[in-house]
Amino acid sequence: MAETSKLTRETDDVVVIAVDIDQNEDEQAVRDHIERNDFAGIFVVAPAEMTSLLIDEYGTGIINPPSSPKILLNPDQTDAEFFTGVMSAADLLEKAQGAR
Repeated sequence: MAETSKLTRETDDVVVIAVDIDQNEDEQAVRDHIERNDFAGIFVVAPAEMTSLLIDEYGTGIINPPSSPKILLNPDQTDAEFFTGVMSAADLLEKAQGAR
């Protein structure tokens, strides 16, 4: 999240939306974590139904936070890529620009 926050602060060309899929966390816990770490972007807590839909679409890798799953969307809202792993803000921007 530190790198996606950096990306959000450095460019208006990319919108970062973080979806918390941990059913054991509530909105206040997520909000506290965001504020404590000064993260930037849009943050949501997914209902169980959304998590199920994400698993159906992308497989169980989507619910593996240690691998930092990401879905890159095109401006027309179609998905361009699903990938995992921690990446720098510069690498994330390069991937996003390649999706256009």
